[in-house]
Amino acid sequence: MDEKALIEAEDLILVPQFQQHIRSATAESERYWQAWREHSALHENQYSKARLLLLALDEQYRDDLSEEDLNRSLQILSEKALNFESRSPSLKIPFTWWKVAALLIFGMGLGYWWYRNTETMAPQNQMAEVTDINASGEKIIRNLSDSAQTTLLDDGSVVILSANSSMKIGTDYDLKDRRVQIWGEAYFEVFPNPNKPFVVLLGQTMTRVLGTKFTLSTQKDRNSVHLSVHSGKVAFYKSDENASFEKSIGLILTANQQALYRAQDQSMQRLRVPTKAPESLQEYIYDDTPVAVVLMQLEQQYGMEIIFEKEIFSDCPITTSFTKESLLERIDIICQAVAAHYEIENGKIRISGPGCPAH
Repeated sequence: MDEKALIEAEDLILVPQFQQHIRSATAESERYWQAWREHSALHENQYSKARLLLLALDEQYRDDLSEEDLNRSLQILSEKALNFESRSPSLKIPFTWWKVAALLIFGMGLGYWWYRNTETMAPQNQMAEVTDINASGEKIIRNLSDSAQTTLLDDGSVVILSANSSMKIGTDYDLKDRRVQIWGEAYFEVFPNPNKPFVVLLGQTMTRVLGTKFTLSTQKDRNSVHLSVHSGKVAFYKSDENASFEKSIGLILTANQQALYRAQDQSMQRLRVPTKAPESLQEYIYDDTPVAVVLMQLEQQYGMEIIFEKEIFSDCPITTSFTKESLLERIDIICQAVAAHYEIENGKIRISGPGCPAH
């Protein structure tokens, strides 16, 4: 493959080898594209976006267009997007062609396709269940499946447990602080509360935050703990019940930084490698999209059940973009746009509101 064809990542969807790989992958193409994705965070991000656009177009038009016609439509789509981009220099956010393409796809009917088909699609992350309550009244949440599972805590924080991981929530959670203990790997979106820090115990480490997004993981032998910070500020230090947090020796990490703790020599070090953003942190653009569609996409991204009246909110359009907002921040933006409100009930989000008049 001509490497020059991949210099501009926004052209990726038009590369025939990429299209063939997405539609019918081989062992050789898997190796090539995996190496390409691992080259940089930009490559990984553009690969995911181009893949989603191609699959969306395939699903929408495969029955009506030949592959040649579909590829021609992709070319026309990109040209329209580039023309749109050149005519919109005053936009506050940088509209690369794939963003405009996404809007054009929704304009061509994909928004309706999503609304029509989402009910039969399985969420990316299934809802985690409380599988045990020990003698002390602590909740033990286990993910025994082979895919990630999502838990919404009472304070609004989101925890996504990886496969074969678990979490313990004490009876004193949300009193002086919000303390949990995990085994395995988990991604956190912590709801901000400066008066009650969020503390995570993992192996011989403690992670303390006020409101941020990060991932913690440990190997099966539990000899090391890895921390990736996606946004905000995180304090990462060795657990010592006899020492106060202020006197503990550790590291302060900010967005896109990583650290590693080794139990063997009790050392902590920063890692000079890029942080890979989870699916929920990738950018999503909506242009005059029904709120019902946006909410169902959030259900897919987080694996959370969001309770709302689809018929009521299907006539409420919204134009916005999500980048680094947490789940509840996104919900809040949506509710403000359509004069609705939300509440958390037993690990689920319920949205209520008057809806919008039909157009």
